[in-house]
Amino acid sequence: MGLGVLNYAKLDHVPGAVLLDDLSIDVDGSGILNLKKGKGRNSHIILAPQPADDPNDPLKWPLWKRDLNMLIIFIGALLFACVMTPMISAGTAVIAVNLSVPIAKISQLSG
Repeated sequence: MGLGVLNYAKLDHVPGAVLLDDLSIDVDGSGILNLKKGKGRNSHIILAPQPADDPNDPLKWPLWKRDLNMLIIFIGALLFACVMTPMISAGTAVIAVNLSVPIAKISQLSG
């Protein structure tokens, strides 16, 4: 491989990688017809990873539900990263006095 990337010689292919040729898909004899494909104008594309039959599989969720979940995770990360640190920093001296701990130890909480 180029750019100094070494080939993985222990297995036929790297685990987790998608095999893009038709010959490697039909390993168990089930054929390419049993694989799930996209919908609409993408109906010729074989989905990788294959969605499960479970309705709670995130791959089967509608786009709005996936976007909403991503937004909730983003807002949670934003709140904990950007809001909690200034709140602790403003009360560093008060926390240090109440806990009888040096201010340097309390300032490490938000570092």
